[in-house]
Amino acid sequence: DDPSRSRSNSNNNHRFIDYDLDHPPPPHVAPHYHHHHHNPPPHHFHQQSFYKEDVKEGTDVMERINNTLKRELKRRHLYDTETNLHHRLAVLTQLETLLTEWSASLSPESKNKVALISFGSFRLGVQSVDADIDALALCPPHVTRGDFFTSLVKVLGDDGRVTDLHPVPSAYTPVIKFYMDGIQIDLLFARLANGTKLQSL
Repeated sequence: DDPSRSRSNSNNNHRFIDYDLDHPPPPHVAPHYHHHHHNPPPHHFHQQSFYKEDVKEGTDVMERINNTLKRELKRRHLYDTETNLHHRLAVLTQLETLLTEWSASLSPESKNKVALISFGSFRLGVQSVDADIDALALCPPHVTRGDFFTSLVKVLGDDGRVTDLHPVPSAYTPVIKFYMDGIQIDLLFARLANGTKLQSL
């Protein structure tokens, strides 16, 4: 892959990932907290001292843990590849274009696009090779949930890149599940009352 490609597309990927493609985030191990009291005794706040040495030591420990986890994930081939990451980003861009064209077909006079925003493990850069992408279609006000589960489903079904299409409108979190160009996507719906705000996303 051409390294310049990731830099040139960095401004277009901010809705999909929260990190620089040239500097992906390391695996993160969340600290474990024990909550024995909802309201800890006052001495928990007043008798604890923190120094720069303590902070540095804690940072060094977390760095060693992260490096160990990173080596283990690579050994087990659980890291997504750079090639696959670029493919995922390309698919999301194609899907956003499809969504915007679908929205425009419902209201030709509307100039507002659909913003596709990813979340979950892919957004954070900790997805496995075969992980799906959780994405939210943020739509302008003329698009309804009914449109999402009728006309959009038809558009997706007619698209040769889309397979295994499963709309689930009755789920606790209504979602359209499908594969696009081999990438598994769970697509959710939301609508903005003020569609002009979509232009800034």
